[in-house]
Amino acid sequence: MYEGSIEKLDRDLLSPSAIESLRGIYPSIIHDWKVKPIFRTETEARISVLNEIHFPDPHAKYWQSVREQQVHFDQLIYLSFEYRRKKVELAKLDKRLKGEQDDLERQLLEIDREQLQYEIMVAEKVAKERIRELKQAQRIKAEQKAIGGFSTENADDGIDQLKTYAKTFILEMFNSGNKMGAADAQNIIGKAVTAKNRCKDMGIWDEVVSDMGLSAEQLKALGE
Repeated sequence: MYEGSIEKLDRDLLSPSAIESLRGIYPSIIHDWKVKPIFRTETEARISVLNEIHFPDPHAKYWQSVREQQVHFDQLIYLSFEYRRKKVELAKLDKRLKGEQDDLERQLLEIDREQLQYEIMVAEKVAKERIRELKQAQRIKAEQKAIGGFSTENADDGIDQLKTYAKTFILEMFNSGNKMGAADAQNIIGKAVTAKNRCKDMGIWDEVVSDMGLSAEQLKALGE
């Protein structure tokens, strides 16, 4: 964290007792700021995002990781633009401070300077986190690619994505519980049955059934 951050807090904003209380927990705040994840941890990405219902196979996990990685890279580029801009703004402030004679104007410039320094420091923290996420997505992509059985050149080659959607909708249908409204239930069932019919048209329904280990009762629920 920005060295001396606590000293930058306005004494008219906080009481002396509040400052002392903050000073007591400040080492913990600094530690937590250094170690906190800004974006999802790898466990969160694997368990919460790439869960087995919404991303039930290597194809789904791979292409979702592609999307996530591209978003983080795009945001890293935009962050770089903002970072460079702030560095220039800081240099301009330093130049203005050298020539500013009015005391109040100097105070305002000092405040702007401290805020820019803080924003630059935060940007550096975010950039490190973006790199962590990029590497994380690359690991997941490599794992799914090693499993194979899908195209890494075309997310929708007519087969792999169809199988993924069929599995996803069927899993949602069988794991949705019985407390949803009629419209939601019809939507889930409709997607599952439509995906099943499309798989039949493409000649891959038996493969989906085998992959998922669908029981006779489940097949009946799907209209088989």
